[in-house]
Amino acid sequence: MKPPARRSPHARYTPAGQDGIGHLELTRPEKLNATDDDSVGDLDRAATRAARDRKARAIIVRGLGRAFCTGIDLSALAGDRLGADWFRRWDVALAKIEAIPVATVAAIRGPCLGGGLQITLCCDLRVASADATFGLSAVRHGIIPGLATYRLPHLIGMGAAREMMLLGETWDAARAERQGLVNRVVPLDQLEATALDLARKLAANVRAASVATKRLTLRSYDVSLDRFLRDTSERSAAAGATARPGRPWGATGPGGGGRRSLEQPEQREVEPERERGHGHADLQVVAPAHVHTPVPRLLDDDQVRDRSEQREIPRQRARAGEEEAHRVRRPEPRH
Repeated sequence: MKPPARRSPHARYTPAGQDGIGHLELTRPEKLNATDDDSVGDLDRAATRAARDRKARAIIVRGLGRAFCTGIDLSALAGDRLGADWFRRWDVALAKIEAIPVATVAAIRGPCLGGGLQITLCCDLRVASADATFGLSAVRHGIIPGLATYRLPHLIGMGAAREMMLLGETWDAARAERQGLVNRVVPLDQLEATALDLARKLAANVRAASVATKRLTLRSYDVSLDRFLRDTSERSAAAGATARPGRPWGATGPGGGGRRSLEQPEQREVEPERERGHGHADLQVVAPAHVHTPVPRLLDDDQVRDRSEQREIPRQRARAGEEEAHRVRRPEPRH
């Protein structure tokens, strides 16, 4: 009996070379890069590899063929070929793209719909060809458009975001640029060169400064101005004290230890998502303050072993504990 043929991955990451630019690509052009059950796992692994690429200073995200991505594979959805936890795994994969430490540039051509648009919302910059189209028609299929309901209003404003999501209309590239959905629109034959030029400019920046800036902007929606100013001041002080040629920002002393790195902001832990069987260290999933979906933080092997031995506390029990704390009776004021 012949073993099953090995399929081609639906997404892949090519590590950065001498130019410091990595490439995350959707590789299902025969289906316009539509996403099925296999796609979400492939995208998750590609995003994980991108996040771990220490040589990368910028990353280009694109779809092969004549479309960026047309979203969920409707034939797989109609045929009940998506796993029960598909949408949760999809949100985790998107959060990993958003949490890639270095700046990302989405190079968009042709249809960029549904989940494809959601991928671009997780990128830092978006450049589109003049033939690109954008839409979130999930409500027409009885589906909520996932965390686009969170990310899209932050990018283009509440009114435009509601219009796009509730009407399910498709926008052309010109309107997408007017609404701030994309940063630039260029002729199709200039798309790759423009995306590469932007990536080179991003790669020319000091990596630690770029990483810290991205982290701070991602947190800006969910912390008070006072806390945000303190965080910014602390990281700026660390940068000013240590940003010298040959030394990473945030290092102290000859060995560079003793201070939290600008690339490692405090994050709150949520439930773990682990990879197995792909030659990667286990991954502890955490969420930055601005987003309540898992995003990745890497652990070394000792930390992984320690975490695996700890008993997980269900979220329901944690919430119950918080509610109980709020019910603690306080002394009645005397009249």
